[in-house]
Amino acid sequence: MLVIPIALIDRLKDVPGPGAGVVSVVIVASAVATAALGCFRLFNARDERRSLAIALVISLAATVGAAVASVAIPGYGPLLIIPALIAGLPAVFMLSKDTHRR
Repeated sequence: MLVIPIALIDRLKDVPGPGAGVVSVVIVASAVATAALGCFRLFNARDERRSLAIALVISLAATVGAAVASVAIPGYGPLLIIPALIAGLPAVFMLSKDTHRR
């Protein structure tokens, strides 16, 4: 999850304008938040707090949303949209269904 933002920063160092920097920061921050919440949920599987599950769904949805928005900035291309659609959207739907059942 963190390899893509690193490759993204390397690829976008020459893209003009502040939009690329803002989107890069949003993607990296939401990816780190998703990884941290996901690891916490993994290592504390018996924790039944619904707010934690909702926070994980929101951070993952923010990551997917930022990846989808990155296509509008020149220089990004399909670098993030493909993993977001293939892995991110199904994960958001599965986690939200799990959260809704509790």
